[in-house]
Amino acid sequence: MSFAGSDALALKGKTREQRGFSLLGLVSTLLVLALSGVLVVRAGPGVLEYWAIKKAVAAAAAASDTPAELRERFDKLASVGFSDTLQGKDLEISGRGDNMRVRFKYDKRIPVFGPFSLLIAYRGGNVDDGQDEAAN
Repeated sequence: MSFAGSDALALKGKTREQRGFSLLGLVSTLLVLALSGVLVVRAGPGVLEYWAIKKAVAAAAAASDTPAELRERFDKLASVGFSDTLQGKDLEISGRGDNMRVRFKYDKRIPVFGPFSLLIAYRGGNVDDGQDEAAN
């Protein structure tokens, strides 16, 4: 009776499953996580700026009765709260008083590295009609 022969009979018919990451799997996972992290870090300020613009549009629309007054208030809020991405003249305004609807849209190009950049098309307004979300 050989000891090696009994082990061979005991293992026959059983497959051994591998567990864990291979080196290639680990490197590719780290690469995807690093690229995702760079995109979040680069795009984060643009998303915060979009939220600030949306908040300023809502505040200016709530406190204004005419389109000219709304543009003026928005410019004042924009100069305090965020960069010069959008100005009062860029707002699309319809209606007057409490029925005033304000819309805006702009594109933001974010350089990531080298020739690679991210383009985000932002759209929003003071009325939620399903089109107030950032696209792309």
